[in-house]
Amino acid sequence: MKAVFALLLACCIVMSTTTVFAAEQPAGAVSIAKENTYRNAQIEMTSLKPKSSTTSLLETTDVPIHNLALLQQLNESSWNRSKLSFGFKGSIYLGSWPLSYTSTSSEIDWKQEKINMNMLDNRGGASARSISHTQQQQKQAKALLTEGLKQKEMVMQLLLRDTQQRTKVPLGTQAVVGFGTEAASSFSVAPGQIGYLYAYLPTVAETGTITYGEVYISIEHGEATLDIQDVTEVAVQAQLPIQNMLFLELQQSKQPR
Repeated sequence: MKAVFALLLACCIVMSTTTVFAAEQPAGAVSIAKENTYRNAQIEMTSLKPKSSTTSLLETTDVPIHNLALLQQLNESSWNRSKLSFGFKGSIYLGSWPLSYTSTSSEIDWKQEKINMNMLDNRGGASARSISHTQQQQKQAKALLTEGLKQKEMVMQLLLRDTQQRTKVPLGTQAVVGFGTEAASSFSVAPGQIGYLYAYLPTVAETGTITYGEVYISIEHGEATLDIQDVTEVAVQAQLPIQNMLFLELQQSKQPR
């Protein structure tokens, strides 16, 4: 059990039933991490190093805890086992927390939202011409989460960290593509054709459950244990925007659209 909790605390990884990895990106998916004129705020993926007292507490419960805010509070708890009287018995209430997220499905929708169109008219051309993406207006997509969830901000952070860890794509509460952003990829428009290059913002459709619980540190005979009460699981769905990525699609026509 020690090894299991140490791994959970260091990495905050939850396995899922269905996961789409970044390695499975389609041909139209392009990174604009260097070209994006807007700097997106990225998720902190640093791990939290537990104190020995925190590790000891985690070993006393079978309920997984992946919430970094709670783990940080356990690290900062002022109780000291050496100062506890062997005759003392009681508990310290740490509050109600979203403890962990378990994914059942993660799927990338590469064409979630159309955000740009560039056009090249090559109807009078004798040879193919090249077209590439240039963002005409700043556009953004915001993360969406099931309504009515308690401690929604913490839940969102649990989902973002877990999903990014598994899918290997950069996620955030929002994804912005700045005005004037150019993509390195280019496409060929055939002679006699009008080329329409569409750009889409991709998102991850996430489904799973959040585990909530009332957290206590129970103390008896000089020993402290973690007591999780009223454990409940709540179904959750989310749409998480992928930052600094586009899906580009070229369509050609002999007539204007």
